[in-house]
Parts: sequence; C-alpha cells; structure tokens
Amino acid sequence: GESRREIRQKLGFGPEELVVLFVGRGEDKVKGARQVAAALEELARRYPSLRLLAIPGTGFQPAPWLCRAGQVPHQQMAGYYRAADLFVNASFSEGMPLTVIEAMHAGLAIVAAPVGGIPEVIRAEQTGLLLRRDHRDLVSQLDRLIREDALRQKLGKAARQAAEELSWDHLARQTVEVYRRLF
Repeated sequence: GESRREIRQKLGFGPEELVVLFVGRGEDKVKGARQVAAALEELARRYPSLRLLAIPGTGFQPAPWLCRAGQVPHQQMAGYYRAADLFVNASFSEGMPLTVIEAMHAGLAIVAAPVGGIPEVIRAEQTGLLLRRDHRDLVSQLDRLIREDALRQKLGKAARQAAEELSWDHLARQTVEVYRRLF
C-alpha cells in the first residue's frame, strides 16, 4: 500500500494541513453533512490549514477547505483513513457504523454522534468524543481535537486498541457459538 505521505500528496494535502475525514454525501440529511460543512466553514476561519476530506462528498458546496474524493472503492478506503488526522460522524440516525469502526482501526481520533451502536463502541473522552444529541457542540468538540495534538494522539491510540479488542471479542463470540452448535 501507499504511505500516508503519498496518499496525502495525491489528494493535494501538504504536511502542515490538518485533515478531517467525513464519509457521506452533502445532500444526506441523516448523516449531518450540513452541520459538518457549517462547522468546517467556521473552523477554517480560525485554522487556515484545516481541510475536510469528504467521501464521496457530492452535494457539498465548493469551498477552499473542501476536498471531494468522489467514489472510493471499499478496498482503497484504508488509505484515505490513513491520510486523515481525525474523523467526524455527525449522523442523526445510525445502525452499526462501520465507518466509525474503520476509523478506530486506522487510529484516528473521532468525534461522533451518540446514535445507534456508536455509544457501544466509543467510550466518551477515552476512545473518542461523543457529541450532544442536538450536535450543538460539533464546533467545540472538533476545535478541541484540532488544537490539542496530545488529545488527538491519545484518543487515536486508544481507539485503535479498542477496535482490535472489538474484533477479537467478536471472533471469540462467534467461535463459542460454533462450538455450542457442534457439541
């Protein structure tokens, strides 16, 4: 696979830029894309090196801080997670959010809405930051991760460990289930 630097270069990101990853369409009301765009608009004024990497990113209004990746085949997604510095999920409704688990595996600090299965996989302030239900703290939670390198690193590392445990835990449960059926 390509290195983080190569992927970032290909997407046009410099080493000094801070990249927030969002997976969804701009026109998707449920994913909170409008709220994410508004938050980035505000934060990019404070932090000129801030970028939003949106996949596929259709439906977002063009902005100097926006990079729309278009459709990315699933097997290439890992590289895009690696290229980012943090991950945002601002959904208003969600089942088991695969993108959140993938972001955890990639060791990204995450800001996510407390919907669906998210509160089960993200422990607030330990493996990520959970938004309030009304998303009103989206700007301030993103701001913390942009400003605080140490917090970003700490949450990202803890998220990666938690994701590995999730997978093993899941595997162990499946294995137990198989044995139960056999014996």
